[in-house]
Amino acid sequence: MKPKRGSAPVARIEHAAPDDGCSKKGNEMKIEVHHKADEGEGFVHVANVEVPDNTEHWRVLEYAYRWTNNINGSWSIKEREFGAHPNSDFNERVEVVAPLKTNTDGKPWGHRSSMIGDIFVAEGKRYRVATFGFEPVNAPRDALRKAVNRAIENGAPVYVNQPAIDWDDPEARLALLERVGADEYNRLMAEHHRNSVVETINGHGIRPVRSRFGRLFMVGDTGTAFLTLEQAREFANKEPAK
Repeated sequence: MKPKRGSAPVARIEHAAPDDGCSKKGNEMKIEVHHKADEGEGFVHVANVEVPDNTEHWRVLEYAYRWTNNINGSWSIKEREFGAHPNSDFNERVEVVAPLKTNTDGKPWGHRSSMIGDIFVAEGKRYRVATFGFEPVNAPRDALRKAVNRAIENGAPVYVNQPAIDWDDPEARLALLERVGADEYNRLMAEHHRNSVVETINGHGIRPVRSRFGRLFMVGDTGTAFLTLEQAREFANKEPAK
């Protein structure tokens, strides 16, 4: 399903106590911003945000969220002005990490705004942008082992070089990402998608996915899912053939 791209309200992060693992410049904390990839379910490190040292601790994520959003300009195109108009989203404290894409004329296209599902890293702790504010991402080291055990108990096959996991479990996916790295994670995710296809129509593989609405049927890489397999078939038939 295509995520909604509206801004998520922010909440106080009073539980995030400082520790020795901070990434700071002088007394300034650096927040890493990781966006969900446009394709697949991996993450891309798009920016580092240096938060002023006078910022209250619970506001650091709020600050990084604001300055990686496109409100009246572009946060990632490092220009103070666009013609006669000021770029009100320019902030010299924001370091753009991921390269910008360009069109056929060589014009750069800025990164999208931060949104629900993206990951912010502060002082070694991960936080997910939620519907309301941020939520800590708990990924204990044994999360992958527990996911494998659950899969075995449910009768899922376990391969020698690729442990079976519950791909619908965010903690298990994050644990796998940390264990194997982004490239291998994306490869395994793509392989999982191929193996989950129950029917292919017009070149579009239809696979079941779990969501907060229950089981849905995702149509290929269109980002569109339906409640019933029949609805997914009808949509796939109308989509351009691959």
